[in-house]
Amino acid sequence: MESKVTVVATRNETHSHQRPHLFRMLKVVTITFFIVIIPLLTLIGTHRQFSEFSPIDEGAHYDYVKRIYSHGIPIMGDVMLMSSLNDISCYGVALDGLVLPPCDSNKVVPEAFPGGGLQYEAQQPPAYYFYAATVSPAFDLFGFGALGALRATGLLLIIGANFALYRASRLLKIPLLLFLPALGVLNFAPVVAYHQSIVSNDAAVLPIASLIAYLVARNVTNRHTSTIWWIIVGLLAGLTKGTLLIACGVAFLFTLIWSFPSNQSLNFSTVWRKTTRHRYIQQVGLLAISAGVSTGIWSVFVTSTTKVPLNTLAPFDVLRGGAVSIQLIMRQALVGFSPLTQSFAPYNGLGPDSMAVINFVVNTSLITACAAGVFVATRTWWRVAGPVILIVQYLGTLALGISIWRTYDMDPGLSSRYGLAATPFIILILCAGIRRYFAQIIFACAASIVALLYAINIFAST
Repeated sequence: MESKVTVVATRNETHSHQRPHLFRMLKVVTITFFIVIIPLLTLIGTHRQFSEFSPIDEGAHYDYVKRIYSHGIPIMGDVMLMSSLNDISCYGVALDGLVLPPCDSNKVVPEAFPGGGLQYEAQQPPAYYFYAATVSPAFDLFGFGALGALRATGLLLIIGANFALYRASRLLKIPLLLFLPALGVLNFAPVVAYHQSIVSNDAAVLPIASLIAYLVARNVTNRHTSTIWWIIVGLLAGLTKGTLLIACGVAFLFTLIWSFPSNQSLNFSTVWRKTTRHRYIQQVGLLAISAGVSTGIWSVFVTSTTKVPLNTLAPFDVLRGGAVSIQLIMRQALVGFSPLTQSFAPYNGLGPDSMAVINFVVNTSLITACAAGVFVATRTWWRVAGPVILIVQYLGTLALGISIWRTYDMDPGLSSRYGLAATPFIILILCAGIRRYFAQIIFACAASIVALLYAINIFAST
């Protein structure tokens, strides 16, 4: 009798040990699916359905990377490489009415291409292009083709962004029930899915912004990070894309407000001496300064080396001629509040009316999550972060629009993708702000449905 009882007890103990192991395996598989597999599927789906060059300047970005191998960093006014122009003719451009020279022509004439075939993306900092030029040969070994190999480099970038956000969510103790559906919405959102799947330095914005958000999360949870990392990330941000200054601004302003004690009678000098968080202010300040300095140096390089006046550059003529004012740019800057939806993305799996409803829900949720902190008295970190993001996101987009207008004498035509730099912060505060279990269930269900609809919109496209 005792032996039977012992056998039963042993079996129960074995099963009890197996269950946690199975749960851990299931958890790892689920996390891997959201961080790695979703971006991979999105990249494959986008490239197969939209094999032509994107009309969002992909040809110029493509030439920038190709030029790194032979000519180094391009200069504004350079003509695209003949090989790049030929590739553009062979792949085609997804732009109705555009007529290009025949593929593999004996003589490629730059004047036969829009804007005279000038390399107008030479204005962009070089970090992304050096990365793409270094990594793309590895993808080319798998038969991706010239364009596919360069597009595939965005896969590693979005995986890096997902992992950085996941690590930040762990630090902030955000339940996976909330975080993973939100991550699904982020990855399947039209703007993110498309711009991570084409050749563009916009593909590098989310990874660096997510890394900055992760560093800020370490501050919030009092984890020490060496100052040198803040400087390196700042320099990298400034040498990748100017919109990343928005992420640096969000990080700095939030840290400054978060570090200020609740006792409002203390002046700033007293706070600086007494608070234990002054080191965080210094570090994030160095992040912003490093990004600003590297951006400034690059701007000086571009303006001092250009071969043609920037305000007469031919490829931008289509955006000239109309009246441009501060008021116009202020209105355009509102797209910064819709970073996931209001930029060009050719997916058409769902009708435009359905997408309009889904996008409205997503945009409203993001803005509401940020604005909620204004109406809450308790000054916890996530309630402070929301209003800060809204302010910096708009002012940063506005400043970018004014800069484009004054430099190139054209309508800046601001796009929502310029607001992607603030998105990692929005995702984190949205998830951190939902505390009640019932509300978490509702959010997880809603986010899962939206992510599924976005996925259908991508993979059912024609």
